[in-house]
Amino acid sequence: LTALKDPDPTVRVSAIHALSKDASAEVTLKLLGLFRDPESCVRLAAAEVLAKRIDPALAPEFLPMLADPNFEVRLSAVQFLGRICHPQIAEALLPLLADSDSDVRRAVAQALGTMGEPASIEGLVLALTDEERAVRQAAETALGRIDANWVASEAAQRASSQLEASLNDPRGWVRSAVAQVLAKLHAQTSGIQAVG
Repeated sequence: LTALKDPDPTVRVSAIHALSKDASAEVTLKLLGLFRDPESCVRLAAAEVLAKRIDPALAPEFLPMLADPNFEVRLSAVQFLGRICHPQIAEALLPLLADSDSDVRRAVAQALGTMGEPASIEGLVLALTDEERAVRQAAETALGRIDANWVASEAAQRASSQLEASLNDPRGWVRSAVAQVLAKLHAQTSGIQAVG
C-alpha cells in the first residue's frame, strides 16, 4: 500500500494494478483516494480497477470523474456508471452527450440505452445529429431500446424545436443530419394528426 504514495506515477499505477484483485475495504478506500491524484494515468488506473467491481455503492465516487479533464478517465466513469440503472445517474450522464470526445459521447448514448430512462430521449434525439456516425448509431439504438415509438414521444417533439434552429448551421453535414431527424419527427406528427 505504501507504493500508492510513491512520487513516481508509474510506480503508483503499477501498485494499483497489483492490488486489483484485493477488494478489501482498506484497498478500496486507498484507490478511491487516488481519484484525486494530480496524474491522469493514476486516476485512470484507479478508475479502471474499481470499475471492474460492479458495486453501486461506488457510484457517488465515480460521478465527479465525469468532469475529469482526461477523456479516458471520463470514459471509464461513464462505463462504470452505465451499468447502474438509476434516474439520477442517467441525468448526470446526459450533459456528456456533448462531450468533446466522441468515444465518451458514444459510451454515454449506449449507457443511456441500457438504463432505459425515458428522460434521456430528448438528449438522445439531439445526439442523432452528432458529427460522428458511431455516436449517431449509438443514439438511435439507445432510443429504440428506451421506447420503440420514441418518435411519437413528447421529448422527441421538444427536441425538434431545438433542432430547427440548427437548420441554418454553416456546416452541410449538420443541416443534412438535422433535416433527416426532423423529417422523421414531422412524419410522425403528421401521422398522429391524420389519425386524430
